Amino acid sequence: MERATDLEQMKTTFGGRAVSEDERQTEVTGLFNRIAPRYDLMNDLMSFGTHRLWKRKVVSRAIAQLGDVPGPVVDLAGGTGDLALELRRWLPDDEIIVADASKGCSR
Repeated sequence: MERATDLEQMKTTFGGRAVSEDERQTEVTGLFNRIAPRYDLMNDLMSFGTHRLWKRKVVSRAIAQLGDVPGPVVDLAGGTGDLALELRRWLPDDEIIVADASKGCSR
C-alpha cells in the first residue's frame, strides 16, 4: 500500500497498511503508549532542543490571548504534559488540566 496523501486516506491507514478507523485509533494510541517514556527525549534529539523554544513561544502567546479570563486551562491532546509544565511556570496558581487519549503519556 502507498503512503496516505490526504486526510480521508489517513483515517484508514497505519504503517502503510489498510486498517479500519477503530483499528487505526487503537494502533495510534498503542504507539504513543509505547514511546511515551522517551517521547520528550526523542523530541529533544530530533529537534536539537528547538521544540522547547517553540513551546515557550506557544505558551507565551496563549497567555497573551487568555488575559485575565477566569477558570482552568485545559491542554487537550497534551501528551506528556510538557506544555502544561511550561504553563505552570507562567500560571503558578491556576488550575491546569492535561487530557490525552494515551494513558502512557500521563505523568
